[in-house]
This record gives sequence, structure tokens and C-alpha cells, in this order.
Amino acid sequence: MHSRKRTLRRDACIFQVMRFIRDALITIAVLLAIVSVALYTQVRAGGLAADAEPGHAERLIASRLVRLAIPADAKQQQNPLGADKTVWRTAADHYGDHCAACHGNDGRGDTQLGRNMYPGVPSFADETVQRLATGSCSTSSRTVSDGQACPRGRMSTLQKTRGGSSP
Repeated sequence: MHSRKRTLRRDACIFQVMRFIRDALITIAVLLAIVSVALYTQVRAGGLAADAEPGHAERLIASRLVRLAIPADAKQQQNPLGADKTVWRTAADHYGDHCAACHGNDGRGDTQLGRNMYPGVPSFADETVQRLATGSCSTSSRTVSDGQACPRGRMSTLQKTRGGSSP
């Protein structure tokens, strides 16, 4: 008789645990369904489009990711062609043909295209950009000219419409 009571208590305990697990799983399933519907609704309304300025947290995370994307040895590199005047002329011509439409002739990004892009076109006069080492800049520019840094392939689209190509 005593062992029968233990068995009944054990069975009741197992039943309570199983009931708790069942209720927890149902709750999780309902919450997942609600979150899925909310996300679907947001996506349908264009909620994941990059049309609005990011918040402080998103900017902070993005700036950290940019630093991680630049190889450590790139920060130590020096421009081997810095004194070559013909390279500077070629670079200026390339900038005029491929970059000035968005960044402007003065590099500040205050152009019709630059003002209407998201994320915004960086100003080369900005203190953050000025602090970048030569290697960091060349890594960043290679990323942009390859079309990787521009949202929705805008750089490659611009190059195709203007007949240009990346270096």
C-alpha cells in the first residue's frame, strides 16, 4: 500500500512536469507565431528597407564592424605612389569620372545624388574619415569600387549607366 502511494505521487509529479512542458511549448509556439506575423507585416510594409537614418546603437555597431573589416596590416601601409604626380593626375581624373557625382568635386558629399542616398555619402572632410590611415582608405575604396559597400548595388549601377568600370 505504501509503495502504491509513492507510485501515485510519482505519477502525479510526472504528470505535472509533462503538463508544464506542454504548456511551455504551446506558449513558445504562440509567441513565435505572433512574432512571425509581426515581422511579416513589417516586411510587407517595407520595414526592412534602408530608407531611414539608423539609430545610435546601429551606428555604433556599424562603425565597429567597419573597423573589423579593415585588415590590421592595412593600417600600417604607406602609399607607395604618394610622390608620383602622374598617379595623382590619373587618380583625380578617375575621381571626377567615377566618384564626384556622389561625393562632389570637393569630396564633401553635398550633391543631388549624395544627399538622397542612404546610407549617406561620407564627406572626405569629416574628421572620422581624415583619421583613417592610408591602408585603411585604400581598403575602403577598393570595397566601394568593387560595389560591396554601396547599398543595393548603387555603385555598380552608377558605373554601368555612366559607362565606367571599377579599377
